[in-house]
Amino acid sequence: MAAGKTQQSNTSLVALVVFIVLFLICAVVATIFYTKFEDQKALTASAEEMANKLANPRTEQNILESNIVGATKGNQSYIAAMSDYLDQMTRTIIGELPEVNAAMKVNDAKMQINKAIEALGDDATSVVGEDGFDLLNTIGDLKSKLDNAREMAANNASAIEDLNNDIELNLKQFQQEKTRLIADKDEAMIAERAVANKYDTLKTLMEKTSDDQMQNWADKLEAAEEKHKQQNIEIVRFTEELEEATFQLTEALAKIESIKATPDNQVAAFKTDATVFTADLQSKLVYLNIGSKDHVYPGLTFSVFDRNAPIPKDGKGKAEIEVFRVNETSCVAKILSSSKKDPVIKNDIAVNMIWDSKTSNSFIVIGEFDFDGDEIVDRRGKEKIRQMISQWDGRIVKDLTIDTDFIVVGEEPKEMKKPTIQQIEDDPEVEARYEKSVAIFNEYQLILDKAKVLSVPVFSRKRFMQLTGYETIAEKSTPTKPSN
Repeated sequence: MAAGKTQQSNTSLVALVVFIVLFLICAVVATIFYTKFEDQKALTASAEEMANKLANPRTEQNILESNIVGATKGNQSYIAAMSDYLDQMTRTIIGELPEVNAAMKVNDAKMQINKAIEALGDDATSVVGEDGFDLLNTIGDLKSKLDNAREMAANNASAIEDLNNDIELNLKQFQQEKTRLIADKDEAMIAERAVANKYDTLKTLMEKTSDDQMQNWADKLEAAEEKHKQQNIEIVRFTEELEEATFQLTEALAKIESIKATPDNQVAAFKTDATVFTADLQSKLVYLNIGSKDHVYPGLTFSVFDRNAPIPKDGKGKAEIEVFRVNETSCVAKILSSSKKDPVIKNDIAVNMIWDSKTSNSFIVIGEFDFDGDEIVDRRGKEKIRQMISQWDGRIVKDLTIDTDFIVVGEEPKEMKKPTIQQIEDDPEVEARYEKSVAIFNEYQLILDKAKVLSVPVFSRKRFMQLTGYETIAEKSTPTKPSN
């Protein structure tokens, strides 16, 4: 073979070998790429299937960023961002982040919230929705209740402060009043001792002087009767002088009697209003040392008591008299009733706890009154008592104070039994009547309790009538006062 052909054949052979090698390399590379492609395709299909499970590619994936997840950080996925947001919300609700999956985190948060709501009880009122409650509305509702509670606490604190100030002021005033009363008491005791000493001295002097004067007047009267039996004018003049002297003496004794100390707070009711200077038992007439200048008028009644004996506690006197003729300085009264064993005599005293020649006593009338003793309440009983007080110059007051002079008390008002529901349904007004009876009963008890504290004297109807001399004619007439 020629040398040129041999060299050409070798070159062709080398080219063929190179081509075959390159073909084999390409085939191997193609095979590798195909294998890798198939693996990547399988991974892509798997990833696409997982993505479809996480979110629908047509509807859900498009709203992940805009409506559900929002912005992500760096190369963070939507799922990672959603997990972070879920962890933040869980930590915000329960204060910690448990190392569990999302479902358990949400369930744990719901359990913690439900426990908190259950602990609040009735204070939480905004529980709504199928899955539990409306947390924000519940918090808002609790905030509103808390604000109301704080406002109420502030108002209560202000009211307590005002009350404490009032209490301190009242205590201060009480201490001042207590100090004043103690000082007044000390002064009164000193004055009482001084008056008692003066009274003893004056009484001794007056007893001696009275005996001397009476003997002197008796001598003068006897001499005048012997010398001037026919001179009626002189006798009348002398009688007037005797009456005037007796009146002055009685008035002085009455003043001394009125300032004598006594432990009984009812002593004001027993104050002497007049003195008997003579009595005609045959004609049933009594002459008193008070007249028109003392504001005496016909129809005025008095109870008569023995000057030398204490006034009975029940207020019943030895006689009851009624004025029918009035002079300037004296008056004449008829005897309505009297004791046969203890007749009216000279120097007996007359008392009417309503009437007073110098002042107007104040009264409160409470309770129910039975005038005829038949155990049936007289509906106008209280009005009769008030009318008597008003017409005899007394004053009716509503509020009990330390300045109130007397309380006239009747029978305790009866408190109705509380009506049942059936009774209320049958008679709608029965409940109002029950409440009214309770109010009247409570007022009755309150006035009596307050009277004890203020030491205001309390008198029953019978005792009141006896101390006015009106018991005998109480059921027959009403006291009247002539118009001026």
